[in-house]
Amino acid sequence: MEYSDENSYFAVLEALTDVILNRGGMEWLNIMSKADVNPDEGNYLKLKDELEIRKFNFIELYNLNYQDLDFIDNLEHNIRVFSVDGAKEPDWDFIINAAIALGEYIIIRVGGEWLFSEQDERLYLSHIGGLENEQMNCLLLVSRYWSKPEYNPYSIKKVFLRIQGNLSENLSIN
Repeated sequence: MEYSDENSYFAVLEALTDVILNRGGMEWLNIMSKADVNPDEGNYLKLKDELEIRKFNFIELYNLNYQDLDFIDNLEHNIRVFSVDGAKEPDWDFIINAAIALGEYIIIRVGGEWLFSEQDERLYLSHIGGLENEQMNCLLLVSRYWSKPEYNPYSIKKVFLRIQGNLSENLSIN
């Protein structure tokens, strides 16, 4: 939208007001006013150091099942409940456990492995579905979903569906 004079300026303001008030703009502004939750180096180290001992904590604690096709929906639901839809301060033990559960689910469903990057000192889920370039930062994904569960680009399910689409596309090419 551009304006070149006073009349077009007010026309642009009216259009923006309409978007904000009548087309979901206020909801978007409310979502975007919340700060993203991002893990720090200590959280990444904790994830790396405690991966093996935490693998089954979250699953047992929240009665989740890796074989359940609704696993991602249930995981998102638990995160929303514990984050009070993004209003609560981050519970890093919960977030780390949820990130591990997400990674383990993906490994079981489509394949992959945990790899530590010496370059940025992060633990990634790598080689997802056997694809060399397919990787995910589970801790970042879960922490961002914690802060803004209603923000579609942070949806864990959306990311998982994108990965499944990439895998399907790769299979049809080969």
